[in-house]
Amino acid sequence: MANHTVGGSITTWLFLGLTGYRGHDYYVRHFRDMKGSVNLDAMMPAGFASYTQVCGRTLARAHARSGHAATISGYLGSGAAFDQAIAMFANSYAEQVMRDYDALTAEVRSGRITAVREPGI
Repeated sequence: MANHTVGGSITTWLFLGLTGYRGHDYYVRHFRDMKGSVNLDAMMPAGFASYTQVCGRTLARAHARSGHAATISGYLGSGAAFDQAIAMFANSYAEQVMRDYDALTAEVRSGRITAVREPGI
């Protein structure tokens, strides 16, 4: 694992909160165990789309950094078993999303719940 200099100190790349978004680089570190949130009810659709992109990127990077790539690669090996398992999971997940959507739209059609469509979505 390579070491990199940030702010004059040497640190391990795996534990840095380095990311880029829309052409800007950011260094983020965990200072305190505090949770924050945004007011989703006040967010406009375009802002919500940007917010979900940032959340998705953050989650993906966190998972990508959760282990050493060479170690994981060695563990998985060169066979197709992992690839096939991921493909099966993705298909199952997609099917579940469709079942959930169908159940939601059925509830809306029945009048049991109300859905509001935001302009531009």
